[in-house]
Amino acid sequence: MQQQHSSLKVRKIAGSHAVIKVLSNVVLLDHIIQFQEGWRHAVGAFIREIHRSTSRFRECDTFTVVSEAIKADRLDAVQAMYRAEYIDGSLIIAQEAKRGLTVTMRWLLDETELPVNEDAKVVAAAHGHLDLLRLLLERFTNSRVWTADVMDPAATNGHLHVVQFLHERQHECTTRAMDGAASHGHLEVVRFLHENRLEGCTTKAMDNAARNGYEEIVRFLHEHRQEGCTNAAMDAAARHGHLGTVHFLHENRREGCSTMAMDGAAENGHLDIVKFLHSQRTEGCTHRAMEGAAIGGHLEVVRFLHEANAPCTQFAMDGAARNGHLDVVKFLHDCRSEGCTTIAMDWAASRGHLEVVRFLHEQRSEGCTTNAMDDAAGFGALPVVVFSHMDVARYLDDRQLLHNGGTHVMNKAAELGRLDMVRYLHENRTEGCTVDAMSHAAANGHLDVVKFLHENRTEGCTKFAMDRAAKNGHYDVVKFLHEHRTEGCSGDALAEAAANGYLRVMSLGHCEVVEFLHNHRIEGCTKDAMDYPASNGHFDVVTFLHKNRTEGCRINAMDWAASNGHFDVVKFLHDHRYEGCTRDTLANAAGNGYLRVVRFLNEHRTEGYTEDAVCWAQLRRCLHGVRYLMMESRVMENELHLNRSKYYTKRAQIEELVREIRAKDK
Repeated sequence: MQQQHSSLKVRKIAGSHAVIKVLSNVVLLDHIIQFQEGWRHAVGAFIREIHRSTSRFRECDTFTVVSEAIKADRLDAVQAMYRAEYIDGSLIIAQEAKRGLTVTMRWLLDETELPVNEDAKVVAAAHGHLDLLRLLLERFTNSRVWTADVMDPAATNGHLHVVQFLHERQHECTTRAMDGAASHGHLEVVRFLHENRLEGCTTKAMDNAARNGYEEIVRFLHEHRQEGCTNAAMDAAARHGHLGTVHFLHENRREGCSTMAMDGAAENGHLDIVKFLHSQRTEGCTHRAMEGAAIGGHLEVVRFLHEANAPCTQFAMDGAARNGHLDVVKFLHDCRSEGCTTIAMDWAASRGHLEVVRFLHEQRSEGCTTNAMDDAAGFGALPVVVFSHMDVARYLDDRQLLHNGGTHVMNKAAELGRLDMVRYLHENRTEGCTVDAMSHAAANGHLDVVKFLHENRTEGCTKFAMDRAAKNGHYDVVKFLHEHRTEGCSGDALAEAAANGYLRVMSLGHCEVVEFLHNHRIEGCTKDAMDYPASNGHFDVVTFLHKNRTEGCRINAMDWAASNGHFDVVKFLHDHRYEGCTRDTLANAAGNGYLRVVRFLNEHRTEGYTEDAVCWAQLRRCLHGVRYLMMESRVMENELHLNRSKYYTKRAQIEELVREIRAKDK
C-alpha cells in the first residue's frame, strides 16, 4: 500500500517560492537525506508530488528530476541525488550522453559505479559527440555494440565526422545509414557513404528524400545510384507540397505516381501541384481528392476539381459541414448534385457551427438524426450539442429538428452538472431521463441538479447516488439524499468515505460524511472502513470507527499504517485493538525508513521480524534503521548481511557499522 498525500496541501506548498527555494537547496537536501526519518518513502514521494504539481515538472518522476539537474549543469545537485539514491541504473548515463562529454558525464564515469549501458554509446554517436565516443571506445573495449547500431544513427542524424571516425576504424553499417541520411537531408553523408562504403541504400532513400522535399538528394541518388525509387516518391512529394521534386521525378524517373498523388495534394490544399498533375499526368484522382479538399476548406481546389469533372460523394459536404466551412458547403450545394446526408447537420451541430446548421436547414432537405455520438469515429452528433452549444440546440428545437434523442441526453447533462440544460430539456422536451441522472449528479457533487431532479422529476435514483457521494466526500449531497430520498445506500458508503478520510483534505468533509452515515444510516460498513484510513494515516477516522462501530479491522490496518509511517495510528491500534500485525510489518517500516515505528514495534509487539527487515533497510539505504536493527539483533554473526551489502553502493558504511557493533560486543 503506497503512501498517499494531500494534493491540495502539496499545491499550496509548491506555490510558495520560499519553501521551494529551501527544498531545492542542495546542502539542505543532503542533510535531509542523511537524517530525515522516512526519507526514501515520505520525503522522496513528497518532492515528486511537488514536481507533479508545478507546471515545469508536471507528470515527472525521479528520473525526470535527475535529468533536469543534469540539463541545468548542476553537478552538486546530481551528486546529492546520487547519495540519496535518486540516480539508479544506466539510463542516466544514456540520458547525459545526449549532451556529450560534460563535467557531469566525466563525474558519472569516473566517480560512480553506475553501469554504462550499451545505449550510451549509441546515443553519443547519434548526437555527434565524438569526444565521448572516443572515451567510451577506449574504456569499454569488450563492447558488443560497435557495429551498425552506432554508425547507422550517426549517419541518419548527419554527423559526418562520427561516420568518418567509425569508417576509419572499420566499423559496420547497413543500408539504413544511407536511407536515413537521405531521408533527413544530409547530402554530404550520403555522398561519403556512396564513395567510401559498399552497403548502398534501398528505394526508401529516394522515396523519403522526395517525401521531405530534398530535391538535391533525389537528384544525387538518381545520378549516382541504381536503387531508384517507387511511385511512393511522387505520391508523398505531391501530398506534402514539394512541386520542384514532383517536377523532377516526372521528367527524370519512370516510376510515376498513383491517384494518391493528386488525392493527397488536394487534401492539403496544394493547388499548383493539383494543376500540374492534372495537366502532365494521366493517373488522375479519386473521389477522395474533392472530399479531402472540402473537409480541409480548400475552396479553390474544390472549384478546380469540379471544373475538371473530378468525382465526388456526399461525404464532401458532410465533412465540410463538420468543420464549419460554409463557403465550401454553399459551393457544393450550388454546383454539385451529390448533396449530403443527415450526418452533415449532425456534425455541424455537434461542433456548434450555427450558420452551417441554418444553411442546411433552409436549403437542404436531409435534416438530422438523433445519434448522440459515434465514439468509434470520434464525431459528435446532435444531442451532444446541448452541452456546449445552447444556441444551436434552441435553433433546432424551435424548428422541430431536435428529434427524440433518448433519455441519455438529460442523463449526461445531469452528470456534467449542466442545470441549465437539464431545466431546458425538462421544460421543452418529453424524453425525460432515468435514475442515472440523479445518481451520477450526486456522485459528482452537483447538489443543485439533484435538488431540481428531486423536485421536478419522478425517476428518482439508486443506492449508487449516496454511495458515490459519500465516497467522494459530498457531505451536502449525502445529507440531502438521506433527508429527502428513500433509496438509501449500501454498506460500501461508509467504508469508502472512511477510506478516503483526509486524503482530499478536510474541506471535502469526509470525516463529516463518516459521522453522518454512522448516525443516520443503518447499512453499516465492513472492516475495510478502518483498514484503509489506517493505511492513509487518518487517525480521527480510525478512532471514530473504533469508538462507534463494531466491525473492527484486519491485521492489514497496522501493517499498512506502519509501512507508511503513521506512528500515531500504529500506537492506537496497538493500545486499543487486538488484531495485531504480521512479521513483515517491521521489515516494511524499516525499509521505508520509519525508525520511530520500527522502535515501537520492536519494543511493544511480539510478532518479531525476519532478516528481511535489515535487508530492506540496507536496500533502501536507511542507515539509521540498519544501525538500530543490527545493534538489537547482532545479526552479523553469519556475515549474511555483509555479503548482501556488496550489491549496495553504501557498502563502506555498512562495513563501518559492522566494525562498530563488533567493537562494542568485545
